[in-house]
Amino acid sequence: MNATLAYIVCVLHVVIVTNSFNIDINAPILKLGSVNTSFGFSLVGHTKPNSDKGIIIGSPKSGENGEIYWCRSLDSTCSKITVDVRALARTNNEINGALFGYSMSSLDYKNPENVTVCAPKLTRSIVQSDYVTGGCFQLDANLQDPKAFQSSMSFCQDIPEAAKSIDLRHCTIGATVGHHPRSPNSLFMGGPYFYYAKGMGAILDTEKFSRTQTSRENIPPNTLLGSALDVSDRIFAPQYGPDPPVYVAYGGPGVPVTANEAKDVGTGIVLIYHSSDVDSGTDLNPVIQINGNQFASRFGHAVLLVDINNDGWEDLIVGAPYQEIEAVAGGQPQYGAVFVFTNRQDFAVGAPYATGGGMVFVYHGSRTGRIGLPAQVICTPKLATNVPLRGLGFAVGLKGLDLDGNGYADLALGAPLSDAVVVLRTRPIIKFKVHLVLPDGSTRIPSNLDSLPDCTAEASNLPGYMAPKVRCLNTKIFMTYTSVDGKPCKPDVRYRATVLLKSDPPTPWLRELWEEIPAGSEEITTQPKDSTCGSHGFVSLASSTLFHDLSIVPVSFIGERSVKDYADQADRFFTVNRSASSAAVNSPGGYLPIDLEATCRERMEDRSYKYPVELDQGTAKTVRIVFRDTKLVDQTSPVQIGVRWVADLPVPYPTAGVMDQFPISNPRENSQLIKLNFDNDCTVRTCCPRLAVTYEFEVSRDKHGPVVYVGDDKAQTITVKVTVTNIGTDPAFMTSLVSTYPPTLLELDPTLGPGLNVAPNAASCSLANPLIPGESQKCLLRWLVVAHQLTVQMAQFSVNSTIITGAASPVEVHGSPTHELRVNVKMVVNVSVTGTVEPNTVYFSGNASDGIKSISAENQIGDSRLLIKFTVRNLRNHSLIPASRLIVDWPYEIAGDIKESHGKYLLYLLDNPSVVQHQFSIPGEKETNTTSVVCDSRALKRLVNPHNYRIFKFLRPSSDSVPVNLGRVDFPSSHPSAYPPLSPNKMSQEVPGRNEDSDKQQKRLMTTVSCYNGQLRCVPITCDLGKLSHKAGPITLEFIARLWDNTMRQDFKDFFLTKLRLSATWRADVKYGIDLGDADHTQETIELSIFNNLEPKPIVPKYTALYIALAVFGGAVVLAIIVIILKKAGFFKRKRFLRKPKQDNTDASKPLDPAAAKPTTTSASTTQYSRQPAVRTRGYQAGTMSMTSSQAGGPLDEGPVTQPAVSARVFTFEEPSGRFSRRIESAAY
Repeated sequence: MNATLAYIVCVLHVVIVTNSFNIDINAPILKLGSVNTSFGFSLVGHTKPNSDKGIIIGSPKSGENGEIYWCRSLDSTCSKITVDVRALARTNNEINGALFGYSMSSLDYKNPENVTVCAPKLTRSIVQSDYVTGGCFQLDANLQDPKAFQSSMSFCQDIPEAAKSIDLRHCTIGATVGHHPRSPNSLFMGGPYFYYAKGMGAILDTEKFSRTQTSRENIPPNTLLGSALDVSDRIFAPQYGPDPPVYVAYGGPGVPVTANEAKDVGTGIVLIYHSSDVDSGTDLNPVIQINGNQFASRFGHAVLLVDINNDGWEDLIVGAPYQEIEAVAGGQPQYGAVFVFTNRQDFAVGAPYATGGGMVFVYHGSRTGRIGLPAQVICTPKLATNVPLRGLGFAVGLKGLDLDGNGYADLALGAPLSDAVVVLRTRPIIKFKVHLVLPDGSTRIPSNLDSLPDCTAEASNLPGYMAPKVRCLNTKIFMTYTSVDGKPCKPDVRYRATVLLKSDPPTPWLRELWEEIPAGSEEITTQPKDSTCGSHGFVSLASSTLFHDLSIVPVSFIGERSVKDYADQADRFFTVNRSASSAAVNSPGGYLPIDLEATCRERMEDRSYKYPVELDQGTAKTVRIVFRDTKLVDQTSPVQIGVRWVADLPVPYPTAGVMDQFPISNPRENSQLIKLNFDNDCTVRTCCPRLAVTYEFEVSRDKHGPVVYVGDDKAQTITVKVTVTNIGTDPAFMTSLVSTYPPTLLELDPTLGPGLNVAPNAASCSLANPLIPGESQKCLLRWLVVAHQLTVQMAQFSVNSTIITGAASPVEVHGSPTHELRVNVKMVVNVSVTGTVEPNTVYFSGNASDGIKSISAENQIGDSRLLIKFTVRNLRNHSLIPASRLIVDWPYEIAGDIKESHGKYLLYLLDNPSVVQHQFSIPGEKETNTTSVVCDSRALKRLVNPHNYRIFKFLRPSSDSVPVNLGRVDFPSSHPSAYPPLSPNKMSQEVPGRNEDSDKQQKRLMTTVSCYNGQLRCVPITCDLGKLSHKAGPITLEFIARLWDNTMRQDFKDFFLTKLRLSATWRADVKYGIDLGDADHTQETIELSIFNNLEPKPIVPKYTALYIALAVFGGAVVLAIIVIILKKAGFFKRKRFLRKPKQDNTDASKPLDPAAAKPTTTSASTTQYSRQPAVRTRGYQAGTMSMTSSQAGGPLDEGPVTQPAVSARVFTFEEPSGRFSRRIESAAY
């Protein structure tokens, strides 16, 4: 099945309706229930045995377990239908809330049949466990004698594990219910929470009390299968026969569970089952499974089987209320969609949560199965009710039931959030038809159009082409209406309508872009003739397409208005697709609005009126058809006139009782095509003329072919001659020569007579209408070349000539029926470009420097400052070239390593170029130099002083030059867009013409570099010179640059001479051709000679003083470090000794001094002074000294030893500062 997606908001219910455009919203019938009872949650149309029609409305929250109400068709009050749910269901508990009336179904809505009402939350207690079994009940045709289907309540009880799990005891059988006439004893039910919310579909045989259910295999938990259902016997087209099988479709919108392993859980499914014998004892398996495509979209929430493409087989419509529709730029996402699976019936979709209280969308079916925009949208604010409605569209019902007996199905909409139901009645449909006839009542136009009245003066106000003589045809127009339901109309009732006429209408305008054409309306095509030419040599020289391209209007109306002037008023004639009105903007012809009164005309298939105008003489009006040029009227095809209308029909008022007084017309059928045929044989049979065509041309030529020169003072003409002979046996109508040409370059020769210009860019020469067999006619068209029209920009134009005949006449042509004369447009110019470089010879020498970063001013770039000039002159007198450009190929860098993106600098452009241009001077005023020359800012931004070196402005050579203007200037289209590829190798040769005294042993080489030999990387500088006139004088561009010496030293040191070539190209910036002899441009090349003097100069470091300063500073630092180290080592201090004189230290009361210290002698002859409180003596700090002396051999009491005595003295003293102390040892052997 192919799916078509129609977007809405929050789809919850879909239902079949008919004639959807005529649902009236001005006189609704409102039925109200008790507050907070969900009155209107479900509804179903019903017909009682006494032919009393009405609606059964469910109110599942009323009372203890829910209630249902019977509402007669046009009454606002409803009566309760008493049903004791607990008693019928034999429940033995006190649990209420069964939701009786949640779903309902009837076998036949139009005939008395039983009604089924379900309560999905019906609860029963079994062995101290509560089972939410659900269940269904049945009422007879009189809505009496209710009984319960006990089998529908036992599905939960039969699950073996149900007693152990509360989830298995929650089944909700009866959430949906349905019937089908093919299987009257079968009751189709859905239980979405059966078996862990997998859901199920159940089929119950109400006669045999047998049942079957859908299989649980491959159904994941939380699928909620059975949330929606519909039944049909026309799903599979191959199943023909008197007793086709019945199929049931169950929707499973699912509960979005992200942790579920099954990837499709949460996207929703629809399963279609074959309703096999319920006594088989086996579960049903699906024959078709359709999955949703978006997680949490609730695909399958609503299901409808309906034939929307009128092929006899029902299609599937699936609601997905939370399908997310991607938001457009700057908008918010929308939710809700209807999926149409096509295998012409209309259907309605409810959107109860839409903005404003809910909506209902009504869609038209189509032959192709394509569902487009809704044909009618019913919004809550538009309903004429005095009660605010919420949740409108929760229930959409009646399925074609006619409540008011006017022959049209009505519509009931539930709004349970407001506890209300709205009944919308349908209005009867009438069909309009417009008649256009001649005064005698016929529809045939005489073939001799020249016999019609002359209305040239009357038609003079019409825009567009008209022949010297214009003919008019008087016609009568009137309007009638009929009833489509077969009921007789009232002759005295008339309806006003505004009619819009348009000749030769385009198909989108007439059909309003509807893809199917209403039955009984005419196609915009020519009817087939009774014979064909039967030869492969025939071609169609149809004139309709050519006339459309040229906006030629052969037929129009007196008093018509242009399409653009009437565009705002024309929108109301397009009731569904107003964009279709734009199709008339580009079509020839205008609008003729007429106000008419439509009169009743009964439908009598066996009766025809020869003179219908006699019946409606009082309402007919005159329309004058204008034939602008009788020679351009195609008499092989009928004159086609498109008609659209808007009828002023009465609108029902809020308290209207009968809809028969308020008819409505189909918005799709407010257009018509009227055809008026000509009175000749070729309108009833196919005429097959044979024509011989010969062309001749007179035009100036050059070596490239036909040419005209712009700006040439000589008279130039182009002449087209054609000869056409009818060599067949049938006449050729409307035989003409039509030539199109550029009106800005060519002007039709006025000496040929009036009436040839049929359009601003086309001329026509009529040969004959008709061209009878054996007749030969000639035609001539001549144009004058407008040579001074310099604003025209084209290199070539064409004069296209075509022989045209009637659109319905295939023609056998000997020769070519069409010819294209291509003419070149050129301007003869004489422009010179001269150039100089000052100086033209420069030198470089020395060694390579540090590079770019070591340069701060322009003089450090190189010694050679260059002035390059290019001068452009127009040498032809009385010549003005409207626009031209000069392209200077600037040698920016050398090729170098071609793998790199940049090379080394060669010519460094110091400043923006300047221009010397003297404009036209006014006598008596001083001549000033102002310029309109504009050079490309993009190239100059890249080239001019990119490193911001200091430039010496005082070195500008020309005092009368001014800077050029900067802007974006593109290449002329004829100029090459790229240079030749770079070459890594330099081309060298010996320097010619050696002097006699030169060193012949030394080989001197030279090389040539330019932008066109691959040695340089060049940037084109494009300058717009504007108008170039001989009288205004030349235009000189000046460029100041420096030769980058370092590049020459590094890359050209092996060459004695380097020739640098600079080129500039002038091109005219015009679209027509330029004749400069053998070329269309002028190019000048100048040469700069660069010599190497071969004497390298010593390189003086740039930062010598800095280097010296750094060396001195480094030496001083090293010296300081050495001094500090030596000082720390005591290198700069002398040794001093202090001896203590002998002193008696017996008097302890006297202060001690260093001289009084008495040493103690040990055996080792060691003398040690101990530090005592000091006093200052001669700059030293004296202290108490102690001396011990001992022998090296042992203690004092031992005897003398034999080894030599060694004595040592240790003196300890302190300097006056107290910071240093020295230990002085002396030893004696």
